[in-house]
Amino acid sequence: MNESRRHQVSLRGASAKEITRDALLERVNQERELRNYTRRANAAVLLIQRVWRRHYEMKSVALGLRQEWEIMMNNRAGALSVLKISSEILRPFLFFINYLSVRCGKIGATERDCMMSCFRVVLENIASKDVHQNFCSMATGSIEERRIWFHQSKKLISVCLFILSVFDYSQQRVQDVVLTLTAMRLSVLLTDPKGWNCTADGDRKDANTAVKNLISKEKILKEISEMDQLEIMSRKMPHIGWALANTVYLVTGSDMSVDSGKFAEDLDYSSYLHVVIFLADNLLASLENIRQITRKNEEIQVGNDTSAESAFDLAETTCGFLQLSYMDLFRPVYQQWHLKTLLVFAKDASICGTDNLPSGNQDYSRKYGLLGVAYYYSCMLRLFSTLNPVLKSLPVLNMLSFTPGFLASLWGELEKSLFHRKNHIANSTSLYANTICGDKSEGVSEQRQKKFSKDTGNKWVNVLQKFTGKSPTENDCINSVDGQSNFNKTEEHPSDEWDIIEPLRRGPEGISKDIHCLLLLFCSSYSHLLLVLDDIEFYDKQVPFTLEQQQKIASMLNTLVYNSLSRGISPEYRALVDSAVRCLHLLYERDCRRQFCHSSLWLSPGKSNRMPIAVAARTHEVFQLQMEHSPQAWVPSLLLCRIVKMFREFISMDKVSRRLAGEGTGPGSRSIEIVIRRGHIFEDGLRQLNSLGSRLKSAIHVSFVSESGLPEAGLDYGGLSKEFLTDISKAAFSPEYGLFSQTSTSDRLLIPNTTARFLDNGIQMIEFLGRIVGKALYEGILLDFYFSHVFVQKLLGRYSFLDELSTLDPELYRNLMYVKILPFSNAFYRGLTDLISPSWLKLFNSSEFNQLLSGGDHDIDVDDLRKNTQYTGGYSEGSRTVKLFWEVRAALELSDPCNGYSFRHTNVTSTLRAKLLYAINSNAGFELS
Repeated sequence: MNESRRHQVSLRGASAKEITRDALLERVNQERELRNYTRRANAAVLLIQRVWRRHYEMKSVALGLRQEWEIMMNNRAGALSVLKISSEILRPFLFFINYLSVRCGKIGATERDCMMSCFRVVLENIASKDVHQNFCSMATGSIEERRIWFHQSKKLISVCLFILSVFDYSQQRVQDVVLTLTAMRLSVLLTDPKGWNCTADGDRKDANTAVKNLISKEKILKEISEMDQLEIMSRKMPHIGWALANTVYLVTGSDMSVDSGKFAEDLDYSSYLHVVIFLADNLLASLENIRQITRKNEEIQVGNDTSAESAFDLAETTCGFLQLSYMDLFRPVYQQWHLKTLLVFAKDASICGTDNLPSGNQDYSRKYGLLGVAYYYSCMLRLFSTLNPVLKSLPVLNMLSFTPGFLASLWGELEKSLFHRKNHIANSTSLYANTICGDKSEGVSEQRQKKFSKDTGNKWVNVLQKFTGKSPTENDCINSVDGQSNFNKTEEHPSDEWDIIEPLRRGPEGISKDIHCLLLLFCSSYSHLLLVLDDIEFYDKQVPFTLEQQQKIASMLNTLVYNSLSRGISPEYRALVDSAVRCLHLLYERDCRRQFCHSSLWLSPGKSNRMPIAVAARTHEVFQLQMEHSPQAWVPSLLLCRIVKMFREFISMDKVSRRLAGEGTGPGSRSIEIVIRRGHIFEDGLRQLNSLGSRLKSAIHVSFVSESGLPEAGLDYGGLSKEFLTDISKAAFSPEYGLFSQTSTSDRLLIPNTTARFLDNGIQMIEFLGRIVGKALYEGILLDFYFSHVFVQKLLGRYSFLDELSTLDPELYRNLMYVKILPFSNAFYRGLTDLISPSWLKLFNSSEFNQLLSGGDHDIDVDDLRKNTQYTGGYSEGSRTVKLFWEVRAALELSDPCNGYSFRHTNVTSTLRAKLLYAINSNAGFELS
């Protein structure tokens, strides 16, 4: 036998086909596994059969009990004893209702009728004063009776909570509403011994003990926290949303009224705040999950060109019976009585031994009333912003802003924490630590958020290094420039006098979650109030804060915003930074109109942080990218003179980029050649330049035609184009032309004329004027007029305070007819932004914009002008013509309208001064070549 046959074994003799030993073992193992699988499958089949038979039998028993129970309830007569209530009504009811309804997670019509019948009987029974007929009398009876009462009451409360969690107001059935209200009443009565008419005074203690053992707040909160663990796939309101709405209704409503104007008696406010915060935060997380699912579906549907549906269908959250939307159930939340009651609770809680923010102990945090109120309304702001598509959080903001004492209370806590304490760091914890700093579904873990912030900060440092060619620590500091102010002018930043804690200088990441909550609520509410707070209240009455407090608020916000923007903003802090920026802008705008802060307060915090102009100009664009979803961008590091330099730096950068792109920016082949008739300067300019749009940034070469029809001598080296811009603006903005009118105030400021809409191409002409003003700003040419502050505010995209309307006209101030200028403002804005980027405009407020356009109302310093004059064309400071120029200029009176002009080959004599004044005043010009 050869070697290959030596290891082969034959099982069927020599005639059978022989197989190898390994193949035989593999076949045996397969047969063994098949037998094991068959045995397990048979066992599973038997188990399924037993379970199914048990389910069928249990269901049959439950259905039989329900049928017998219904017959018994229909035939019952007279009052029932405690034993009959417990054994004949509650015992079978709890069995079949749990098996047929609770386990299935739905309520059928038959189950709903059975629930209503049972709840009514129990409510009537509890209202009885007869000890032998009141079910709750078992809570103070024998040990066996107490055990039965505890078990059945616990089951009843579970059924009631199940009803509250599955009830959906989108169902147009009156029965559902009535069932929910009845379940609420029953759950309240079972857990409130004061409503038991059968309890004697001596049994009150035992009754309270029984209820205390019945209700486990910790277990309820745990079950609530697990409600959002199920995957949310439906676009309808999640169950936890209805649980939240029903909870608010339970403690504030009565019968069919959504807002009773008071809380339920003996309400545990601490538990109420805690439960609502917990539910609201989990609801927001669930809704974010819905949005994420919707966004994924939108990505899939992009290729199919299918319009994406909204992330949440609010149309399915209405109650047809009460004619209420889902958000109407939260109506008590934005009523003042609701907030005032909670503030009284907060005050009582603070008197009980709390004199500052929680240190991290959860039980201690729950006792702290004001912080709980702050978390409560922070959640409500987020909830209303998400679920209220039209008004968003406006109802809540209105109530918070105008409730006396609320903002003062918030600021009092912030002031104590930010200006005195040194040990309040970001590592402190809170009971609500997971509820306020962004939704759980942001999709960014704490580790990823830290990495995001770190990466953003590194990119920020890299930007500074690329633009400056050196590290940020090597940047030269810019000295502070004193502004015009009635305040004490000191070198130090005002915030240096106040002890602001160091973590605030690290942006929102340096503060605790509790401070984060207070800041968010304060900034949101106070910025809303600032929109309607007039100057009499702000400056004279000094409500809600004194001017000193306003300075502290501004300093705190400036420090927070600057460091937030410079370090980068992670998603969880976006809402806080947006609110702080909005509030800071409103304070800054008010200070620009009527100063209440030292001018250096608006600088970047700390002298060493102030950037050079070129760096600030480039980094402003980075700020814009970071704040693209914010209403405003904030550049607090510069005063007006430096903002103007920053603006000129932007234009220089734009000219360089256009030159590199091959677009002409100076005289030459790419200059725009135009011919202008002196008598038709506006019409010719409109015809030749209006269609250029942004190409108007290129240099223009002007040739004038005199009124006699002859070309005027002269070469345009910039003077003629400047003369053209000043003359066309002077003609077009003249009230006689009809496009703009002057206000009736003493300032005689320009405002669009509402009658311009009746002119042919009136809107088009105003849009052209916007381009002319943009061209003047782009070339650094001053124009001799000022716009109304309200009009400029519209151009800058900012809010106009009511007090600013008086700058238009007293009559307009009374009847608010200024809204008629909005179409013209929009047209002017379109023309202006063809040449000037909107982000550049946001550097200025209305007063600063007018100064940028027309110069400041200051005397000309001839000596300073002479020192900074640059000479070209072969001239120098020692040239005879130049010397004569400065002699004549020094001899001119300050009131002479000589704002600047140029000389070329002019033979200056002793009579030059008189000729100059004649030429300027008569607008004759100089026919020189």
